[in-house]
Amino acid sequence: MAKSKIRPGFFKVANLKRMFVASFFGTHLAPQFIRRAESPSDEALGGFDYLVDAEYFNSLVEQNTGLKRPAASVLINNGQIAHERVIQQLQSMGHNLGIERQLTDIDRITVHHTVSGQNPSIASVNNWWTNRSDGSVWTRAGYHFLIRGDGSIWQLVPIHARSNGAGNPLNVRPSPNIRSIHIAFAGDFRAPALPTQEAIDSFGFLCELLLGNSQLTNLYDASAHIVGHRMWRNGGANDCPGVPRTTYLSWV
Repeated sequence: MAKSKIRPGFFKVANLKRMFVASFFGTHLAPQFIRRAESPSDEALGGFDYLVDAEYFNSLVEQNTGLKRPAASVLINNGQIAHERVIQQLQSMGHNLGIERQLTDIDRITVHHTVSGQNPSIASVNNWWTNRSDGSVWTRAGYHFLIRGDGSIWQLVPIHARSNGAGNPLNVRPSPNIRSIHIAFAGDFRAPALPTQEAIDSFGFLCELLLGNSQLTNLYDASAHIVGHRMWRNGGANDCPGVPRTTYLSWV
């Protein structure tokens, strides 16, 4: 199931009895962290809307499921994700990109596949952009992050810079490249092919780092904010990233 970040403050638990919420976690909700919303839902159904303190809710999740959100303390520094699992390849890509957008501009993760081998070298990845088949030369990579078949996560472009991940044939405003962090699976995943389990696990981990990051204030809901490249161009079912949206959302 796709998860989303619970932001600071109170959030609504709709049409649920307080004890039902408590029983889900095997504990009782402390009264100072929950209060009844001003407008009750249908009382005939035996439920009311409640407002629950977000930090308290998240702490209950951790205590009762063992799940911890990895991103809260991970910083985006100079456009780079500061985590040991994210391998910085910006210098290898030859980029010297300045700040081109604010982190608040970002409200989408756009998913791709490369239609290549699953474990390319950094030299071959760089060659994709500097020696394109149409004869053009790009000054930057098409993806912010590349996930290889072995599960390694490479950052290719600073988050505060645009990548060339998507065109804009539908004339969307703001444009897809202003709004998106582009993540690509290395490989060709047109049906029925799927990434390796290592790549799938790394994709889920990376999305959680981004969705849970407090600096990316407009990127927090997997079901609303993760889309495929084909969405920006009304592509067919087998278009980039190949894998159906319901499938890659299940990996987050």
